[in-house]
Amino acid sequence: MANLVLVHFSPLEWYPPVQNFIGVIESSNYTDKIIVISTLGNKSITNFKSNDPRITILRFGNSGIGYPAWLRYFNYFYFYSFAAFSLIYYQPKKILYFESISSFPAYLYKKLINRKCQIFIHYHEYTSKQEYANGMMLVRWFHTLEKHLFAGAHWISHTNIHRLKMFENDLYPIEFKNLNIVPNYPPKKWARPLKEPSHPLRIVYIGALSIETMFVEEFTSWVSNNRGVCFDIYTYNLSKGTADFFSNSNFENITINNGVSYNEIPQILEKYDVGVILYKGHIPNYIYNAPNKLFEYFICGLDVWFPDLMVTAMDYVRTDSPKVVGLKFDRLHQYNPIELVKEKILSSASVQYVCEDALLPLTDKFFC
Repeated sequence: MANLVLVHFSPLEWYPPVQNFIGVIESSNYTDKIIVISTLGNKSITNFKSNDPRITILRFGNSGIGYPAWLRYFNYFYFYSFAAFSLIYYQPKKILYFESISSFPAYLYKKLINRKCQIFIHYHEYTSKQEYANGMMLVRWFHTLEKHLFAGAHWISHTNIHRLKMFENDLYPIEFKNLNIVPNYPPKKWARPLKEPSHPLRIVYIGALSIETMFVEEFTSWVSNNRGVCFDIYTYNLSKGTADFFSNSNFENITINNGVSYNEIPQILEKYDVGVILYKGHIPNYIYNAPNKLFEYFICGLDVWFPDLMVTAMDYVRTDSPKVVGLKFDRLHQYNPIELVKEKILSSASVQYVCEDALLPLTDKFFC
């Protein structure tokens, strides 16, 4: 038996916010047993684990890119079947699921087994009505079903006010009672003091990289023409077009490295001066977005550069150090990278934007 169950279809390794949620639980005084249901990803990254005896992580099937169609379908069946059976076995009083793709087991349990079960929902991303309509049929069906959970849900959250308002408008005339905002912030222990800029200036990008949806060509061209700058990329996920682009280029001051696990990020970032975000904003989710990277770079003492078309990220622009700067990535030639980091005011480690504070309203309600 367990009072509390988290359902997160996608591998935990790829989602720092759910890792941070589990980390907050580990450092808390909550006494309830907690079950986390997820899938396994590919073997390129270390599996996320918890050594807390209160937390049991169950993995059913695999998910991610690179699997043939028949295996993907098998894994869907495997995950949803065993996740549903697990809910029946553990008889939770509260379920927190993440994204529409994780909703089906919670829906079945709520509607068929325990109508008194409290449903909590969090969305890492915003999916527009058009994207649901044109996307995977299975997710579209799940989203149709989960709408029946919304009015009675004890908690529904998005990562920022822009996404939350679009979500609410998309689902009119459903009347929501418990809409909330939970930003994707890193742990407080990541905080690092500021330091003087390096020579050459060291810029970093960590995460998936796509030439189709990011300013990869524009940014690498700009960096390659500034000899006082070096740019390091850490990624597990390089699209084919992006891999081809780099294999056909000969950048002297740009390197691509293997990706790093989430807990290794602070040790990597403390070697750099600037963290960069590259989204082109090809869908609303990436326009109305203040991504994990922004706050991860920031708390580790790096200046942050991002495309100024990212509406939500513009809310965090600041001229105090660490600086958060929106740039016109289609006209980067008008900027001098060395000038952008001038007049850095050294200070102690920043403890703004930390997950312990951001998650407190959710954990207080989920574990009460």
